[in-house]
Amino acid sequence: MISGIKGTTLLYSAARRKHLELVKYLIEEANCCINAQNEQHIEMALTGTSGSAPDVTNSALAGSTALHAACYYGYLDIVMYLVERGADYYLKNQAGETAISNTLQNLRLNNTLRNI
Repeated sequence: MISGIKGTTLLYSAARRKHLELVKYLIEEANCCINAQNEQHIEMALTGTSGSAPDVTNSALAGSTALHAACYYGYLDIVMYLVERGADYYLKNQAGETAISNTLQNLRLNNTLRNI
């Protein structure tokens, strides 16, 4: 997988910038993995913990998915599109956040996800 600036995936960047048509293209035409995570520390990626690695920080960007971004920014149309296509809303980023935890500040979005 090729990552962009700061180790983000193209799908994450499209969702973060609210480009629904690009998100759809990447999933439907380019066959991007809907649960692709941004780059993260190798020990976190392999074990889910920082273990003894002194250089691990709890960055919310690291390990986040397109769904994390859409939830964080409150983009309901992108959230619904990703969830309807099987995005994992329990997948954690390096800071231990799920996409659902990113909706806590957005009551409407949080209620929508709870009713799925």
